[in-house]
Amino acid sequence: MARTAEPIGEPDPSSKVSGVQNEPRNDDRRCVFIHRAGEAPREITYREFLTICRDDPHSVLAMNNEYDPDLRQQLQESETKIRDLTAQIQILVQERDKYRNATAEYALRFHRGGSLAAWNKRDPPLLTDGKNPKFEDWVVQMKSKLKTNADHYYYDNESLPDEIFTYLQVIFHDPSRRWNANRQFTRLQMKTDQKYHDFLVEFMRLAGEADINPDDYKDEMFHKVTNSLRNLTVHQYYKASTFNDYTTACHRAAYALQMNDEWLRNTARNTRNP
Repeated sequence: MARTAEPIGEPDPSSKVSGVQNEPRNDDRRCVFIHRAGEAPREITYREFLTICRDDPHSVLAMNNEYDPDLRQQLQESETKIRDLTAQIQILVQERDKYRNATAEYALRFHRGGSLAAWNKRDPPLLTDGKNPKFEDWVVQMKSKLKTNADHYYYDNESLPDEIFTYLQVIFHDPSRRWNANRQFTRLQMKTDQKYHDFLVEFMRLAGEADINPDDYKDEMFHKVTNSLRNLTVHQYYKASTFNDYTTACHRAAYALQMNDEWLRNTARNTRNP
């Protein structure tokens, strides 16, 4: 004679696992269940879930077979992104350590004595035709060298260095230097594959040689950066009160673009080579 089926949710006195009686099921507890692909998750009870499994087991199996690969793919993408971010963090840590060590070494040399550090200052390149290196750049470097190492040079006539520079200026000075710099500055535009720091150095050099008004630096910079960088910094451009504030915002935006490009390249490479 068949035993009468017990109601769902009632404990079976005869069923035990490792000597422990099963806990009564709570048929009213809620859970999230996706019935079919493409449907939004909906909340059902445990009893409703059992009913779906009994009435339509194929859809439950199909849902599981479809959902499991999606989870695996999301997990793989997350692991790949974590590896990329970890590698980027390691690079930043290495750069930070290099900067820290260089700063510590400079501070140590300065503490030991300014004259020793100054004597180790690299000499300017040899002046030849006034074009490579440019005469004006050479003069700036040479004056800096003489000023830094003033305790190592002795002159009978204190005006002798200035007289030499004046004489050389008559020979090498380029009267069209400012005009050429202004023309180059007008044409200057940041390239899409150019690092922002390199562009900023070139911008400042040409702006100085062309005698551009410093009050115009921020406007000039905004119109000379790439479209991507300009779009990311348009809010900071109107908000920033100084050129330095705007260049700081450009530094951060350029770094964000660089990290995003590296992530896209890594993702594309991983997609081609799963």
